[in-house]
Amino acid sequence: MRSMTGFGSATREGPAGSVSCELRSFNHRQLKVSLRLPPSLSGWEADLEARLRASLARGSVFGTLRTGRPKASTSSLVDTALARQYASSLADLAAELGLPGEPDLALLASLPGVVVTSPVGEKADDALGETAEEALDAALAVRGYRVKDPVRIHAAPVATLAILAGNHQGLLGLALAPDFATSNELFVYAAVPAAMPHPDRNQVVRFTLTGNVATSSAVVVDDLPLGTLQNGGEVLFGPDGHLYVSLGDTNVEALAQTPGVLPGRILRYTRAGGIPADNPTPASAEWCRGLRNTFGMAFHPSTGGLFGVDNGPNNDDELNFLVAGKDFGWPSPVAGGTAGLRLRLWAEVIAPTSVA
Repeated sequence: MRSMTGFGSATREGPAGSVSCELRSFNHRQLKVSLRLPPSLSGWEADLEARLRASLARGSVFGTLRTGRPKASTSSLVDTALARQYASSLADLAAELGLPGEPDLALLASLPGVVVTSPVGEKADDALGETAEEALDAALAVRGYRVKDPVRIHAAPVATLAILAGNHQGLLGLALAPDFATSNELFVYAAVPAAMPHPDRNQVVRFTLTGNVATSSAVVVDDLPLGTLQNGGEVLFGPDGHLYVSLGDTNVEALAQTPGVLPGRILRYTRAGGIPADNPTPASAEWCRGLRNTFGMAFHPSTGGLFGVDNGPNNDDELNFLVAGKDFGWPSPVAGGTAGLRLRLWAEVIAPTSVA
């Protein structure tokens, strides 16, 4: 599991000047962003924060951006009408005093208002903001994050979904289909309100996108048990092409060991929401059981093994190797464990919510 503590810095030069970015991050279960910007970048604060949030999942992140002067940040204009007036007045004065020669150009240029120097203006502000984005991306890369280019938050939402807003409810998980580049399918795990004949429940919904907007949707898995707490929250595709969903014990501990129910388990479905024939429990979505509330899961990129982080009641958080058909023991005393499959037990509270 990756630590969020670290530092990254970078500097980028642009047509409107240079921007230096420093990022410091510390472990935190949620994402908190704080930016310090010079006045010249104040109008870009929302865009830069959105760029950070699009690249990071959690941690307390502090960013400081500083600007440097551009090599050429101003433009000069000559007020020829005023210069002519000065030249005429100087010629009259020279004739009156009997001075020889024509008015000196350097003298004319130094007179007030003849040469007007103006800032580069709005275009420079835009250019400086773009340079700041480049510096931010570079600092993220130094910190060790891969930044998609370009990162943009679109004003219009991809899709809207009515959800429940309880403690451990709401929009719980997102997964792109393995062939998203061609299918444009996005899968969402969420706690949704009652709609006859269904009660409040957890649900997996598939959205199909056209461009950046969902144009159709379909319920893939419905009527998953719902609790006020411990609803899990991960949905992802495995290397086998099947859909894996983490469902917590829904705040009823005994359900994690009750036969024939789904809470306290990792669930495995086909992409269409069916039950795979090779699931360890026949005709059941159960992949493994005995879990309290697994927030995050990830597949090993080489072996294909499934790993998950499970939150304990007050402490005793776990990192588990989620093998098919295994029972991880909850709500029995955590000291029992599942031999060889609990990879880490934290006695202190860390509340892990993701693993990669």
